[in-house]
Amino acid sequence: MGRNRAFRILMYSHDTYGLGHLTRTLRIARAVRRRWEHVSILILSGSPIAPYMPLPENTDLVKLPSVVKAGQDWYKPRDLRVTFRRIKKIRRELIRSAAECFRPDVFMVDNVPLGMKAEILPTLRHLHARGQRTRIVLNLRDILDDPQVIRDAWARDGVPELLETVYDRVFVLGDPRFFDAREAYGLPRDKARQLGYACPGLDRHPSPEPPVGGPPRVLVTAGGGGDGAELLLRAIEGLGPLTHTNGRGAPDLRVEIVTGPLMDPRLRTRIVDRSIPTGIEVFEFVPDLPDRMARSHLVVTMGGYNTCCELLSHARRGLILPRVAPRVEQFLRAEAFESHDLSRTLPLEAGPNRIRAAVLEMLDSGPAIHDGELPRRDGLVNLTEELAHLCPELEGCSRPNPLGDPAPSPGTADRPAISFWPGTRAPLSRPLQ
Repeated sequence: MGRNRAFRILMYSHDTYGLGHLTRTLRIARAVRRRWEHVSILILSGSPIAPYMPLPENTDLVKLPSVVKAGQDWYKPRDLRVTFRRIKKIRRELIRSAAECFRPDVFMVDNVPLGMKAEILPTLRHLHARGQRTRIVLNLRDILDDPQVIRDAWARDGVPELLETVYDRVFVLGDPRFFDAREAYGLPRDKARQLGYACPGLDRHPSPEPPVGGPPRVLVTAGGGGDGAELLLRAIEGLGPLTHTNGRGAPDLRVEIVTGPLMDPRLRTRIVDRSIPTGIEVFEFVPDLPDRMARSHLVVTMGGYNTCCELLSHARRGLILPRVAPRVEQFLRAEAFESHDLSRTLPLEAGPNRIRAAVLEMLDSGPAIHDGELPRRDGLVNLTEELAHLCPELEGCSRPNPLGDPAPSPGTADRPAISFWPGTRAPLSRPLQ
């Protein structure tokens, strides 16, 4: 491949709920761009906030019409007043057209082998027909769901045959000592690689430490926020009495809440109203959430993949209240982390008193995790290594950058994000109350 011909990667992220798929896709894109500065990346995403996320250099986005999951196995348009059948056709044609015009060297699919309701199947067949010109890769998080549920669903949809005949690699961004995805889901052993967690920023700069002196800091986060209101309201009720804002002396805790940009505005208003008497700070979104975690003594969260990766990045313990429907992924992850003394688990329906007691007990034991207890956290670096083996021409078409995660240099930093999220007039980092 000549030096004037940029290597092209097409990345698909179906994004029917939350921020997890888009966040993971962007982390992979940044890792690829850090190593190979001349790679061009096109991302296909259905996330409603995808247009507002900062992108790496040489990266662009095709926004697919957004859908939301309305039941166990069915979806509906998020905003457009059209039938699901029509919106699915629009998305399917956009995906295939992008692949045909972009002509990628690699097509990376996030977590769902067939895409939302098999919408990428025509694209997979088209790219596979090109022979070895396009390598097709599936990126899986550490845990998908109950193993038998996944095996049954995949058998019904013909996924095992697709993994054997169409996909060139399956990259699992997890540690088999915590959960062996290859064994659990019957992944093809000659193609599946378990690479470690996709933890951001491990080599960019030293992790900030919680401040010395003053009350301990507790950060409560609900990821994208689409289903986190219940947790946040209980956290306010449980931790509010410890903030001492009514003249009873110095506070026992300083608490910050991040609702996430996808929370229903009416629920966010309830959370803000409940927090005002307690002095708890509420943010819709913060651009530096991993660093805020590192500066906190404890994080209370629901146990989504990316949030747990951020905890691991800074070796912080977490109190996890996992969601158990529509899938048990968060519960299985919380169990695995607790078994290695990385976190403590409470049921999502735990009352305020149990949350308060657990927080105080965990603060007494200290926020840090010993390195010996941590899983592999170098999934992003290992993914680029595997990509280099799969595509030898990558090293010949561009100048490789160091494999670590250095601070952005002039001209290579992410494009800046907008300063405001849609539907709010509050700057990203200012409390909402």
